[in-house]
This record gives sequence, C-alpha cells and structure tokens, in this order.
Amino acid sequence: MTSRQFFIAPIRALSDEQLTFGTFKTLCVICSYCNKEGITWVSQKSLSEDMKVTRQAITNQIMKLKSLGYIEIIKKGHRNVHSNTIRVIFNEHQPNVDQLEDTGFDGQKKVMDMISKAFNKPPQLDRPSSTKRAESPLVKAMKEQIKRIKNEAS
Repeated sequence: MTSRQFFIAPIRALSDEQLTFGTFKTLCVICSYCNKEGITWVSQKSLSEDMKVTRQAITNQIMKLKSLGYIEIIKKGHRNVHSNTIRVIFNEHQPNVDQLEDTGFDGQKKVMDMISKAFNKPPQLDRPSSTKRAESPLVKAMKEQIKRIKNEAS
C-alpha cells in the first residue's frame, strides 16, 4: 500500500452480515483512495495489487458492493485508458447520482447536499497541485456549483 494513513467508510458496513471479510476489506481499500466527496478513480489493477488478489476477484467484490448499495459506478472507464469513477454511498437512503431527476442546478444542489450530509460539513475544494489529474464532468460540475454558491453567499 502507499502512504495513505486513514480512510472514511460507511459505518453500517461494520454490522452488515451480508459483507464477507474480503468484500469489507475491498470496501475499505476503495475508501482509502476516495477524495473528500467519496469519489475515486482507482483502477482494479491498483486494488488487486494492494490486496494481493486477482483483478477478477476485485471485479467480483465490486459487483457485490454495488449490489449491496455501498458503491456506485458513476462513469465507466475506457479500457486501458481511464478507470471507472466510483462513488462510495455512505448513507443507505442516499439516492444514486443517476436517480436525480435533474442534472442542472437542482440536481447539482442535491449532490452537494448529499455530500454535506455525508460528512456533516460543507464540501471544500482541494487546493490545486502541480500534478493535477483530469477531472470527470461530474466533479467539474460539482466544483463549479461550489464556486457559484460561495459567490452568491458573498
């Protein structure tokens, strides 16, 4: 594993009898790659190397986590080019991004509200770094919405 020192995971996973040890461990490793909003672009290859299992085992665990409502695949990656965009679902009653009826201002506001409730504080933008990675359209839209809300509040 890399230098990551902690992670935030859904507390409900601790008492979920449907999660096997391997599925729980996979969830924890996925969470260790998440940003403050619970979104990650970690590849299955990285997960399999971290856990010392095959990529097929990771695929099976991700499918199980998805079916149990712990993660959702926001955007499928392109083979050998981009990783999937994965969002960890911290609250089991939290709607999936694709369940939002509007992708405009109202839909973005709902996503921002979900993030705020998940972390019990308003989301904050990461400071730009010299090694900036490409952002998904969802992340870009969320960051633009944060800026608009901050500007309107000023």
